[in-house]
Amino acid sequence: MTEDGPTPLFIACQEGHVDVVQLLLTRKKIQINQAIKDGTTPLFIACVNGHVDIVRLLLARKEIQINQATEDGWTPSKIAQYYKHTAIVSLLQQYSGSMQQNTLL
Repeated sequence: MTEDGPTPLFIACQEGHVDVVQLLLTRKKIQINQAIKDGTTPLFIACVNGHVDIVRLLLARKEIQINQATEDGWTPSKIAQYYKHTAIVSLLQQYSGSMQQNTLL
């Protein structure tokens, strides 16, 4: 969060602006896990709003933290399940599975 509120990446993820997210992710110092006051991250808000392409872009980043929870304990996976965004749930499960496999290697 910036001093004035959510980051540009957060807003682009919230609003579903894929091109803007792609552009922002090219910046070296982008902080993709930066949350707003209640713990909501760019990945979380993309999951809430069902923005599959944005979730896919964020998951492609090695520093993404897919289990980062909000203050209320909601994770991106839980919120995607709650809103029945099945494509996003599937993506998150695939990502988790591949990360576990890489850990075992």
